[in-house]
Amino acid sequence: MINIYTYRLLTILLSPLIDLYLLFRLIKGKEDKKRFGERFGYTKTQRPEGRVVWFHGASVGESNSILPVIKKFIKENPDKNSTILFTSGTKTSAKLIKDKIKEYKIIHQYIPIDKYFVVKRFLKHWKPDIFIPIESEIWPNLFTLAKKTGCPIVLINGKMSEKSFKKWKEKPTFKKQIFSCIDLCFAQSKDNQKRFLKLGIKNTKYYGNLKFDVPILKGDIKKEMELKKSLKVKKEVWAVASTHKKEEELIAQIHIKLKKQHSNILTTIILRHPKRKNEVVNMLEKEYKLNVIVRTENTKITKKTDIYLCDTLGEMGVFFRVFDIVLMAGSLIDGIGGHTPIEPAKLNCAILTGPYIHNNKGLFAELEKNNACIKIKDNGKIIDNTVKEIANLFNNSKKTKQLQKNALKLTTKMKNITIKIVNKIINDFKNTPR
Repeated sequence: MINIYTYRLLTILLSPLIDLYLLFRLIKGKEDKKRFGERFGYTKTQRPEGRVVWFHGASVGESNSILPVIKKFIKENPDKNSTILFTSGTKTSAKLIKDKIKEYKIIHQYIPIDKYFVVKRFLKHWKPDIFIPIESEIWPNLFTLAKKTGCPIVLINGKMSEKSFKKWKEKPTFKKQIFSCIDLCFAQSKDNQKRFLKLGIKNTKYYGNLKFDVPILKGDIKKEMELKKSLKVKKEVWAVASTHKKEEELIAQIHIKLKKQHSNILTTIILRHPKRKNEVVNMLEKEYKLNVIVRTENTKITKKTDIYLCDTLGEMGVFFRVFDIVLMAGSLIDGIGGHTPIEPAKLNCAILTGPYIHNNKGLFAELEKNNACIKIKDNGKIIDNTVKEIANLFNNSKKTKQLQKNALKLTTKMKNITIKIVNKIINDFKNTPR
């Protein structure tokens, strides 16, 4: 029977393999060479005087979700001598934090690997006064050892899939040892709230999903007007946002089938990784004989244009303001998980998604429930199913407008989640001396 003690023993016995794995990541450039010691609990940064409030987000997505909470916490926290310690596990998230927290009193560290002595070393140095991880970042040694030091643990935007829930239920002792450490949990959906309650976190709240509370993407009126003007040569336009390798091939086939029904159609492909521009252009032109215009080449869209390829960064706010119909990519093939629909929802888009949305399942479920997005079925006919849904929106402007209206209404309803969570944390844990 697995429990915290067998888990600790396993991490000690497997320590050489864990270290080799991290070394392999370092060689591959996935770990920060200059700060590699932080993964083992070593640091060159001194602990400041006063309270240390420790936030943790695994990677870029979690970091983006938790940053508004941190900023609001700094603003609302009456103890201005507190220091924010922010941990994450990837180089990309570390860079994101560095770029966005310059004006704040925040220390970034890489999260220590979940080995007993490593975690003890980290906790001994930092002595956090409260630990606030996000989503599904539940590490047995980290939680139990932090709790043992008297550090309260607050899980925000808590996520627990049905699959993970069943696995925890099969380990009753281990489950109790871990989840009893959590003092307060803010679940990201009502389904997640029910699962956390069944796992033993009695103090579980549902205020809404934090990702609904992300700031609206910045636009650019001049660029928006120019793009709208250039699109006037086309009768029907739609966009596919943040595409990945292999998805563009599906989109090419979708476009060809749609064009048989709507001859004056323009499909816009917004690349997730602009460096793939040449590869994608070659594929679209040579394999599918499509007429492609690339945004950075400043070529005018004409009636002959099939694909408008966007190869820029930082313009998503412009695109979401211009296009009424947006399919969020990363969802058309398995293994990516899909991208968040909240940004286009806030900017009045009619949203579609493919079937593979593991990363944002809760968000899309909430939108679907409120008739605020369309989830395309696979059943071996993903191309035909997508063609059908897009054509339906082209033919039914009322349905398109209703999707836009419902998405905007839902995201407006879900605002101010951050401040509710922050106020609850400050009020409940302001008197937790270490």
